[in-house]
Amino acid sequence: LLGSLLDLGYKPSELAYIKPATQCVIDQLVWNFCERHGIAHQGVGPIRYLPGFTQHFLNGKTYTSRELLARARAAVEEIGKGKKVVLVDGV
Repeated sequence: LLGSLLDLGYKPSELAYIKPATQCVIDQLVWNFCERHGIAHQGVGPIRYLPGFTQHFLNGKTYTSRELLARARAAVEEIGKGKKVVLVDGV
């Protein structure tokens, strides 16, 4: 999608990529693409699903759903400042 947006004439400075919630913390191809093209990106956002997350969540040992959503939203809004398009990648 980012490549297509560049092909359509968007400047790298107008684009951003974020994955606000993930369980993968190793480099991804899309991060490398963003770096090569100068696109702002955050591949590992504020929510990381580490082993045991579900159990900890159910036991109230993590942020609440509302807090998790607020953290994700804040990260998207921050990287999106001044951008025309922000690609938000799901889990």
